[in-house]
Amino acid sequence: MQPNDHVHTLSVEIQGEHLELHPLCAVWWPGKNTLIVSDVHVGKAGHYAANGIPVPLRAFQENCWNLSILYDLYTPERVVFLGDLYHSKRNREWDVFADFQANYPEVHAVLVKGNHEFMNDAQYTSQGLEVVTTWDCGPFRLVHEPVDGPQTKYILCGHIHPAVTLRGAGSEYMRLPCFWFGKYQAVLPAFGSMTGTHRVRPIKGDQVFVSTGKKVVGV
Repeated sequence: MQPNDHVHTLSVEIQGEHLELHPLCAVWWPGKNTLIVSDVHVGKAGHYAANGIPVPLRAFQENCWNLSILYDLYTPERVVFLGDLYHSKRNREWDVFADFQANYPEVHAVLVKGNHEFMNDAQYTSQGLEVVTTWDCGPFRLVHEPVDGPQTKYILCGHIHPAVTLRGAGSEYMRLPCFWFGKYQAVLPAFGSMTGTHRVRPIKGDQVFVSTGKKVVGV
């Protein structure tokens, strides 16, 4: 996506807070000047390449490019990564990402550890990240994986790369990443460009908003 591409965000109100859903699969929380993204998977392309699976460098560059679009658009005070910011052990992409983040020293980066952050915390703090297991703010608790049942705060999470399948013209079907808001929690789509998706099955009362890449729409 180019910076001048015309996109349509969608605003929702959750727990009395205004959230803006962006087609790049991110959430902007203006009340806290905070950008929230999940499952970037930095280093995944390098991990594949190290295992003999060629992946174009563009796949990783696109993640940094899209983050820069969001940083420049919203000028956030902080960004919260909902886990799986990194994919595997340290490789060259880590350093490229650290250089990218260094271009935005005014953005405080918080990493809510996911299942792919299995290395020592010092590896992540050396990248300029504040490392936590949960992040509570206002009515929300930010974690990596979905939880079961009611909680003391409304959950914002990622991990499962949610998507839904929609029927198009004729017998055509397409799977699109989605923001999935349930009674007790919301699951964000994966931000990374090569993460894949997992089809979810919302229940009655849930709100689902898909990203087409250019706009976010309710379904």
